[in-house]
Amino acid sequence: MDEFDTVDELEVNPIRKRSAFLTVLCILTWIYCAFLLFWAFYAMFNQRDEARHVSFVRQMRPENHIPWYLLQLLPPVFCAIGAGFMWMLNRWGFVIYTIGQLTPIVFSFYTAIALDGIQGASLIFTILANVVPIGFIALYAINLPSMRWKKPA
Repeated sequence: MDEFDTVDELEVNPIRKRSAFLTVLCILTWIYCAFLLFWAFYAMFNQRDEARHVSFVRQMRPENHIPWYLLQLLPPVFCAIGAGFMWMLNRWGFVIYTIGQLTPIVFSFYTAIALDGIQGASLIFTILANVVPIGFIALYAINLPSMRWKKPA
């Protein structure tokens, strides 16, 4: 056992304690996910007003936008669920969180490369925009030793 473990009187059930660092990471993740969900819902319900100002969007019917906006809701939900599992010291949360973060990261790099190729400012700004999500994945990875593989209930 290490300094993260506490044991009951009979030393039967070791209980893992969550570090303060992991607690702060989870809370920051939930705040960020709430922010992203707010803006995704805002964009979804205000799409008709914005669509009037853009000529190529005018050609598309409003119902074609709904799957795109629903796809914007999935990564923050995955990240929030993953942070919830990591809050309970479950390593499956890291897997779920990483899937939720890597999806927009890969999509943003794909979009930047498709628009400008390998060179250009869009690739540089894509790298800069993804520093924080990649950093959070690394910070959660640092906390993996304090977590256990548990079956999701």
